[in-house]
Amino acid sequence: MDAAYRAEIPSVGVTAEGLERAGRRKELRGAVAEERLLLVSAFAPGERFSVGSAMGRNKLIYALAVATLVVASGINSGGTWAGASEALRRRFGSVAVWTGPGAGPGNPALVEKGAEAVSDLATWQPLEAVQPTRPETTAQLGLGI
Repeated sequence: MDAAYRAEIPSVGVTAEGLERAGRRKELRGAVAEERLLLVSAFAPGERFSVGSAMGRNKLIYALAVATLVVASGINSGGTWAGASEALRRRFGSVAVWTGPGAGPGNPALVEKGAEAVSDLATWQPLEAVQPTRPETTAQLGLGI
């Protein structure tokens, strides 16, 4: 999001806190006022940041994106690893992983899990959006819904 802002590319920011709290941050208020940033949150307006909120927020980021590019991930630990692994497993969206210079130690393992390897941003074209898998539903309350 910060890189998009610096490059003057409109973006969507999914907060891990309520919008009332996120809106107190001067740099975010300015970007929203300039219509270069849309902030969304799944949390109550005054909700504080927490690790659990950040993990929940990650699901929304993966689901909203055509593709998510993981630049540096640890292996078998950390929020980036957990988010990318879950997105791949539950098909929250297309996951691409940087495999060029500076790639994180977990990046090759994410490719093994099914992420798209990316080593050249100039030629990278994101895969088509992944359709999430949905559990088979049954009618509830006899209403055929």
